[in-house]
Amino acid sequence: MKRKLFTTLLFILFLIAAQGQNQGDTSSLKKAKGMIVLPSMVYFNLTNGQSATREITITNRLPEKKQYKVYLGDWERDSMGDHKYSPANSISRSCARWIKLSRDVIELEPDSSAVISVRMQMPDSAEAIQEMKWAMVFIQLVNEEKAHKTEKDITQQVIYNFRMGVHVYQTPPNLKRVYLSMLSFKNIVNKKDSILYQIACLNEGTQQLKVKCNFIMTNLSTGEKTKLPQQDFPMFPGQKRLVNYLVPNGLKPGKYSILATADGGDDMPLQASQAEVDIQ
Repeated sequence: MKRKLFTTLLFILFLIAAQGQNQGDTSSLKKAKGMIVLPSMVYFNLTNGQSATREITITNRLPEKKQYKVYLGDWERDSMGDHKYSPANSISRSCARWIKLSRDVIELEPDSSAVISVRMQMPDSAEAIQEMKWAMVFIQLVNEEKAHKTEKDITQQVIYNFRMGVHVYQTPPNLKRVYLSMLSFKNIVNKKDSILYQIACLNEGTQQLKVKCNFIMTNLSTGEKTKLPQQDFPMFPGQKRLVNYLVPNGLKPGKYSILATADGGDDMPLQASQAEVDIQ
Protein backbone atom coordinates (compact mmCIF):
# COMPACT_ATOMS: atom_id res chain seq x y z
CA MET A 1 0.00 0.00 0.00
CA LYS A 2 1.34 3.42 -0.92
CA ARG A 3 1.95 5.95 1.80
CA LYS A 4 0.64 9.47 1.32
CA LEU A 5 2.90 12.41 2.21
CA PHE A 6 1.46 15.74 3.28
CA THR A 7 3.53 18.81 4.05
CA THR A 8 2.34 21.39 6.56
CA LEU A 9 4.05 24.74 7.00
CA LEU A 10 3.91 25.95 10.58
CA PHE A 11 4.78 29.64 10.57
CA ILE A 12 5.73 30.82 14.04
CA LEU A 13 6.01 34.53 14.72
CA PHE A 14 7.75 35.84 17.81
CA LEU A 15 7.09 39.43 18.87
CA ILE A 16 9.01 40.68 21.90
CA ALA A 17 7.32 43.25 24.13
CA ALA A 18 9.30 46.46 24.24
CA GLN A 19 8.90 47.02 27.96
CA GLY A 20 9.84 43.42 28.67
CA GLN A 21 13.46 43.84 27.62
CA ASN A 22 15.83 46.45 28.98
CA GLN A 23 18.60 46.87 26.43
CA GLY A 24 20.97 48.04 29.15
CA ASP A 25 20.68 44.71 30.98
CA THR A 26 22.46 42.10 28.86
CA SER A 27 23.07 39.50 31.57
CA SER A 28 19.97 37.49 30.67
CA LEU A 29 20.74 37.74 26.95
CA LYS A 30 24.13 36.09 27.39
CA LYS A 31 22.36 33.00 28.72
CA ALA A 32 19.54 33.05 26.15
CA LYS A 33 19.36 30.47 23.37
CA GLY A 34 17.90 30.88 19.91
CA MET A 35 17.52 33.99 17.79
CA ILE A 36 17.77 37.29 19.66
CA VAL A 37 16.58 40.51 18.04
CA LEU A 38 16.95 43.90 19.74
CA PRO A 39 15.30 46.30 20.06
CA SER A 40 11.78 45.00 19.57
CA MET A 41 10.47 48.45 18.61
CA VAL A 42 12.00 51.41 16.78
CA TYR A 43 10.58 54.92 16.88
CA PHE A 44 10.78 57.82 14.45
CA ASN A 45 9.46 61.35 15.03
CA LEU A 46 10.16 62.93 11.67
CA THR A 47 8.58 65.84 9.89
CA ASN A 48 8.25 66.16 6.12
CA GLY A 49 11.56 65.98 4.24
CA GLN A 50 13.54 64.64 7.20
CA SER A 51 15.40 61.34 7.43
CA ALA A 52 16.88 59.24 10.22
CA THR A 53 18.39 55.80 10.79
CA ARG A 54 17.82 53.27 13.53
CA GLU A 55 19.66 49.98 14.11
CA ILE A 56 18.48 46.45 14.83
CA THR A 57 20.90 43.82 16.15
CA ILE A 58 20.42 40.11 15.40
CA THR A 59 22.31 37.53 17.47
CA ASN A 60 22.51 33.82 16.71
CA ARG A 61 22.56 31.80 19.95
CA LEU A 62 22.01 28.52 18.16
CA PRO A 63 24.81 25.91 17.95
CA GLU A 64 25.02 26.03 14.14
CA LYS A 65 25.35 28.60 11.37
CA LYS A 66 22.04 30.18 10.38
CA GLN A 67 20.79 32.35 7.54
CA TYR A 68 18.11 35.00 8.01
CA LYS A 69 15.90 36.84 5.54
CA VAL A 70 15.05 40.46 6.38
CA TYR A 71 12.03 42.20 4.86
CA LEU A 72 9.26 44.71 5.50
CA GLY A 73 5.59 44.06 6.11
CA ASP A 74 2.43 45.72 7.38
CA TRP A 75 0.27 44.90 10.36
CA GLU A 76 -2.73 46.10 12.33
CA ARG A 77 -4.44 45.28 15.61
CA ASP A 78 -8.06 44.17 15.60
CA SER A 79 -10.64 45.09 18.24
CA MET A 80 -9.46 42.26 20.53
CA GLY A 81 -5.79 43.21 20.22
CA ASP A 82 -4.79 40.37 17.89
CA HIS A 83 -2.27 41.18 15.14
CA LYS A 84 -3.24 40.95 11.48
CA TYR A 85 -0.36 40.81 8.97
CA SER A 86 -0.23 41.84 5.33
CA PRO A 87 2.38 42.64 2.64
CA ALA A 88 4.31 45.92 2.79
CA ASN A 89 2.42 49.03 1.59
CA SER A 90 -0.95 47.28 1.71
CA ILE A 91 -2.61 49.45 4.38
CA SER A 92 -3.22 53.21 4.38
CA ARG A 93 -1.22 53.74 7.59
CA SER A 94 1.89 51.96 6.28
CA CYS A 95 5.26 53.74 6.41
CA ALA A 96 7.04 50.82 4.70
CA ARG A 97 7.33 52.77 1.43
CA TRP A 98 9.61 55.28 3.19
CA ILE A 99 11.96 52.66 4.68
CA LYS A 100 15.15 51.17 3.27
CA LEU A 101 16.91 48.26 4.94
CA SER A 102 20.69 47.94 4.70
CA ARG A 103 20.54 44.17 4.26
CA ASP A 104 17.99 41.61 3.13
CA VAL A 105 19.95 38.42 3.90
CA ILE A 106 22.24 37.75 6.87
CA GLU A 107 24.39 34.70 7.68
CA LEU A 108 25.49 34.26 11.27
CA GLU A 109 27.88 31.82 12.86
CA PRO A 110 27.03 30.59 16.38
CA ASP A 111 27.28 33.34 19.02
CA SER A 112 27.78 36.07 16.41
CA SER A 113 25.77 39.22 15.72
CA ALA A 114 24.93 41.53 12.83
CA VAL A 115 23.38 44.98 12.57
CA ILE A 116 20.60 46.05 10.21
CA SER A 117 20.18 49.75 9.50
CA VAL A 118 16.59 50.94 9.15
CA ARG A 119 16.59 54.25 7.29
CA MET A 120 13.41 56.29 6.95
CA GLN A 121 13.21 59.11 4.40
CA MET A 122 10.08 61.24 4.72
CA PRO A 123 8.65 62.78 1.55
CA ASP A 124 8.61 66.57 1.46
CA SER A 125 4.83 66.87 1.54
CA ALA A 126 2.22 68.04 4.02
CA GLU A 127 0.25 64.85 3.50
CA ALA A 128 3.10 62.73 4.91
CA ILE A 129 2.75 64.23 8.38
CA GLN A 130 -1.04 64.23 8.71
CA GLU A 131 -1.20 60.97 10.66
CA MET A 132 0.86 58.40 12.54
CA LYS A 133 2.07 55.46 10.45
CA TRP A 134 3.71 52.13 11.19
CA ALA A 135 5.22 48.99 9.67
CA MET A 136 7.22 45.94 10.74
CA VAL A 137 10.68 44.59 10.00
CA PHE A 138 10.59 40.80 9.83
CA ILE A 139 13.65 38.64 10.49
CA GLN A 140 12.94 35.12 9.29
CA LEU A 141 15.05 32.01 9.73
CA VAL A 142 15.77 30.57 6.29
CA ASN A 143 16.98 27.16 7.48
CA GLU A 144 13.66 25.47 8.18
CA GLU A 145 13.26 22.96 10.98
CA LYS A 146 11.54 19.78 9.76
CA ALA A 147 9.77 17.03 11.65
CA HIS A 148 7.89 13.94 10.45
CA LYS A 149 4.79 12.37 11.92
CA THR A 150 3.56 9.00 10.67
CA GLU A 151 0.05 7.81 11.38
CA LYS A 152 -1.20 4.63 9.67
CA ASP A 153 -0.74 5.19 5.93
CA ILE A 154 -0.18 8.95 6.07
CA THR A 155 3.17 10.61 6.68
CA GLN A 156 2.98 14.28 7.55
CA GLN A 157 6.00 16.54 7.18
CA VAL A 158 5.78 19.60 9.44
CA ILE A 159 8.03 22.55 8.58
CA TYR A 160 8.67 25.01 11.40
CA ASN A 161 9.48 28.45 10.02
CA PHE A 162 10.56 30.94 12.68
CA ARG A 163 10.51 34.70 12.39
CA MET A 164 10.57 37.75 14.62
CA GLY A 165 8.94 41.10 14.05
CA VAL A 166 10.29 44.51 15.04
CA HIS A 167 7.64 47.23 15.26
CA VAL A 168 8.40 50.48 13.41
CA TYR A 169 6.48 53.60 14.47
CA GLN A 170 6.55 57.01 12.78
CA THR A 171 4.78 59.79 14.71
CA PRO A 172 5.22 63.30 13.25
CA PRO A 173 6.06 65.87 15.95
CA ASN A 174 3.09 68.05 14.97
CA LEU A 175 0.62 65.38 16.15
CA LYS A 176 -0.18 66.33 19.75
CA ARG A 177 -3.78 65.29 20.41
CA VAL A 178 -4.22 62.46 22.93
CA TYR A 179 -7.72 61.37 23.93
CA LEU A 180 -9.29 58.09 24.96
CA SER A 181 -13.06 57.63 25.21
CA MET A 182 -15.07 54.80 26.74
CA LEU A 183 -17.80 54.07 24.21
CA SER A 184 -19.69 51.59 26.35
CA PHE A 185 -19.62 49.31 29.34
CA LYS A 186 -22.17 46.52 29.27
CA ASN A 187 -23.06 43.01 30.35
CA ILE A 188 -22.80 40.71 27.30
CA VAL A 189 -23.28 37.31 29.01
CA ASN A 190 -25.48 36.80 32.09
CA LYS A 191 -25.79 33.16 33.11
CA LYS A 192 -25.74 31.57 36.52
CA ASP A 193 -22.19 30.27 36.08
CA SER A 194 -20.92 32.87 33.60
CA ILE A 195 -21.25 36.64 33.84
CA LEU A 196 -19.21 38.60 31.32
CA TYR A 197 -18.81 42.37 30.99
CA GLN A 198 -17.25 44.26 28.12
CA ILE A 199 -15.59 47.69 27.92
CA ALA A 200 -15.40 49.36 24.50
CA CYS A 201 -12.73 52.07 24.08
CA LEU A 202 -11.78 54.34 21.20
CA ASN A 203 -8.50 56.18 20.66
CA GLU A 204 -9.71 59.54 19.35
CA GLY A 205 -6.26 61.13 19.34
CA THR A 206 -3.42 61.22 16.85
CA GLN A 207 -0.85 59.24 18.86
CA GLN A 208 -0.60 55.65 20.01
CA LEU A 209 -1.82 55.21 23.59
CA LYS A 210 -0.84 52.81 26.37
CA VAL A 211 -4.15 52.01 28.05
CA LYS A 212 -4.87 50.47 31.45
CA CYS A 213 -8.30 49.01 32.18
CA ASN A 214 -9.53 48.06 35.64
CA PHE A 215 -12.62 46.28 36.93
CA ILE A 216 -13.53 46.55 40.63
CA MET A 217 -16.54 44.91 42.30
CA THR A 218 -17.88 46.02 45.69
CA ASN A 219 -20.32 43.98 47.77
CA LEU A 220 -23.01 46.50 48.70
CA SER A 221 -23.79 44.69 51.98
CA THR A 222 -20.30 44.10 53.32
CA GLY A 223 -18.19 46.66 51.43
CA GLU A 224 -15.75 43.90 50.44
CA LYS A 225 -13.92 44.69 47.20
CA THR A 226 -12.86 42.29 44.48
CA LYS A 227 -10.40 43.66 41.91
CA LEU A 228 -9.82 41.72 38.72
CA PRO A 229 -6.36 41.77 37.08
CA GLN A 230 -5.53 45.00 35.28
CA GLN A 231 -5.43 44.74 31.49
CA ASP A 232 -2.74 46.82 29.76
CA PHE A 233 -2.57 47.27 25.99
CA PRO A 234 -1.53 49.75 23.27
CA MET A 235 -4.03 51.40 20.92
CA PHE A 236 -3.36 52.92 17.51
CA PRO A 237 -5.02 56.23 16.58
CA GLY A 238 -8.58 55.56 15.48
CA GLN A 239 -8.54 52.04 16.91
CA LYS A 240 -11.50 50.58 18.79
CA ARG A 241 -10.66 48.05 21.49
CA LEU A 242 -12.95 45.60 23.30
CA VAL A 243 -11.91 44.47 26.79
CA ASN A 244 -13.69 41.52 28.44
CA TYR A 245 -13.98 40.84 32.16
CA LEU A 246 -15.39 37.58 33.47
CA VAL A 247 -16.92 37.84 36.94
CA PRO A 248 -15.13 35.25 39.10
CA ASN A 249 -17.01 32.27 40.50
CA GLY A 250 -17.23 31.85 44.24
CA LEU A 251 -18.32 35.38 45.16
CA LYS A 252 -20.75 35.70 48.06
CA PRO A 253 -24.35 36.02 46.88
CA GLY A 254 -25.73 39.55 46.94
CA LYS A 255 -25.75 42.82 45.07
CA TYR A 256 -22.48 44.27 43.80
CA SER A 257 -21.47 47.63 42.42
CA ILE A 258 -19.03 47.46 39.51
CA LEU A 259 -16.60 50.23 38.60
CA ALA A 260 -14.90 49.96 35.20
CA THR A 261 -12.12 52.40 34.30
CA ALA A 262 -9.98 53.06 31.23
CA ASP A 263 -6.83 55.14 31.73
CA GLY A 264 -5.06 56.47 28.65
CA GLY A 265 -2.41 58.45 30.51
CA ASP A 266 -1.79 61.52 32.64
CA ASP A 267 -2.67 64.00 29.90
CA MET A 268 -6.34 63.03 29.64
CA PRO A 269 -9.29 62.43 31.96
CA LEU A 270 -9.90 58.99 33.40
CA GLN A 271 -12.82 57.24 31.70
CA ALA A 272 -15.17 55.41 34.08
CA SER A 273 -18.55 53.70 34.15
CA GLN A 274 -20.61 51.93 36.83
CA ALA A 275 -23.08 49.07 36.90
CA GLU A 276 -24.80 46.79 39.39
CA VAL A 277 -25.13 43.03 39.33
CA ASP A 278 -27.01 40.58 41.55
CA ILE A 279 -24.94 37.47 42.25
CA GLN A 280 -27.19 34.50 43.03
